Amino acid sequence: MSIYSSPEFEEIWAEIKLTLDWHRDFSLFFVLGQNTLSSMALRQRLQDYLRAITSPLNWIHPASPVDINQQLADRLFARPGPPVWLELGDQDSRGQWDRARQQALGLLNRRRSTLETAMRGPLFIQVPEDFAAQIVTWAPDLWSIRQQLIELPAVSQVNTIDHQRDRADHRDHHAPDPEKIHALRLKVEQLKDHHKASDNKPYKSRQLAIALSELGQALIEVQDLTEARQRINECLALFHDLQTTLGDSPQVLRDLSVSLNKLGDVERQNGRLDAAKAAYNESLELRHQLQAALGDSPRVLRDLSVSLNNLGDVERQSGQLDAARAAYEESLNLRRKLHAALGDSPEVLRDLSVSLNNLGDVERQSGRLDAARAAYNESLELRRQLQTALGGSPQVLRDLSVALNKLGDVERQSGQMEAAKAAYAEALELARRFNQLLDDSPNTMALNTESLKQKLARIA
Repeated sequence: MSIYSSPEFEEIWAEIKLTLDWHRDFSLFFVLGQNTLSSMALRQRLQDYLRAITSPLNWIHPASPVDINQQLADRLFARPGPPVWLELGDQDSRGQWDRARQQALGLLNRRRSTLETAMRGPLFIQVPEDFAAQIVTWAPDLWSIRQQLIELPAVSQVNTIDHQRDRADHRDHHAPDPEKIHALRLKVEQLKDHHKASDNKPYKSRQLAIALSELGQALIEVQDLTEARQRINECLALFHDLQTTLGDSPQVLRDLSVSLNKLGDVERQNGRLDAAKAAYNESLELRHQLQAALGDSPRVLRDLSVSLNNLGDVERQSGQLDAARAAYEESLNLRRKLHAALGDSPEVLRDLSVSLNNLGDVERQSGRLDAARAAYNESLELRRQLQTALGGSPQVLRDLSVALNKLGDVERQSGQMEAAKAAYAEALELARRFNQLLDDSPNTMALNTESLKQKLARIA
């Protein structure tokens, strides 16, 4: 699969674009990895994005360590306006390159206020992966204001060091196959060995915690909840140790909040609703702490909305409908705020439609059918808007079918049988198209067409 169409790459780019759409002035990204296919693909995507807003990308890539200071003087500080991609040496470059990187980061750190004031776009600083732990030592001020830390491996598969964005609103249609889970287990064991042997404990601890989180998520998706809880608790222990070592840095707090959400998912699926609620509430508290520290950035607001949706889910499952409604409404308000700020991007529209469906669910469960219908109809309009923009992709077809099924349920419950019949019939057609598109994928989670057929049969 081309890196331009891989889900991992698109997830990284979606998060970067969300930040760039929000920050039209200075923003800072650290990129970890070699100048390989993955970094070239990301740089090309960035160039295309900037070209669309008539802003060129200034790519600074010194040929040798002695060139760095002159390149910074001539191409960054002499004209600090355009967006910059600063590439500081290859992965295997040691010795002089390491000293040059340290000096360059120290210089950039000292001139942080100049960069923030004069630059009219993002600054991407690319360093080798094994140099990552030195960033906070040589550029502590820059580290504290970064928007994102991105890990680019040396192969074409791309992953983010933010260890898998919360997927509460973006469930995959594919269950992990046994080979993938086996590979994730091997990765965890290898990283455990590296962790024991490494002098760079914080960085290796975080790598291991991320791998445990990925394994835990895969195990949740195949319903191996016993091992999933074990792996996620191991992950949490590592992040708590990092919190003790590094303090309440934004990255540490977000890592903890993501892992607590995963623990909440496991507990909720096990029926341990009080434990799930406790985990979700702790995650939510951390995200409020991040909001107080970082302000209302797109990432902060979206993270908050995801945690609120998780809390709403467990409150609704517990029968606490008023508490669920309050959580869903707060999440919806955050997503409306993102929509107003960022416009009609696919990510924003889909997030908004998910929150509206959640609110519709709790309104219908509470017997407030008019409110439920209004929420479902608004969600459906957004999903039709996405279909117009994106075409008939599997995600679009699935989302439309789900929204129509929900609308059909509330119409049937309201006694509007013709409206219910029309909604179910369209949902069934979309579900069939979705299942046909993904027929060749043995791990696909197909939509349930039999249920829709039964609903239509009852009305007829």
